[in-house]
Amino acid sequence: MHRHGHGLMPTILLIDDEPATRQLVSLLLQHQGFRVLTAADGQEGLQAAALQIPDVILLDLMMPKLHGHDVMRQLRRDPLTRDILIIVLTARGGDQDVAESLRLGAVSHLEKPYEVEELLRRIQAALSLRHGDALDLVSHATSHGR
Repeated sequence: MHRHGHGLMPTILLIDDEPATRQLVSLLLQHQGFRVLTAADGQEGLQAAALQIPDVILLDLMMPKLHGHDVMRQLRRDPLTRDILIIVLTARGGDQDVAESLRLGAVSHLEKPYEVEELLRRIQAALSLRHGDALDLVSHATSHGR
């Protein structure tokens, strides 16, 4: 069911309530050749995900209206969006957040502030997962952090 990108440019949906973060990350990712969509809150993000079916979602957890974990639950319930790769970005580094994000199907978890290079590595790893190279990402996710 998943559309594999738009031509050669993978689509990234960034869901984050911080305008500066949305602007900066969008510019960086566009510069790297990604097609970037942004949403300012979880509701907007769910609508964009259902309409655009991005390759990867970069999802902030702490947002008004809808917490990132609630966004993930709703994405996983919808057959159109359930297979979208999700990388969680958050200022909160608690073990419970990480565990819950992974339980809900995040392929990676990145704590703010993060290095651009690390974000790009996580996106590339997620995209390689989409193309069948699952083992690298799983071992990376489990060996990283705790």
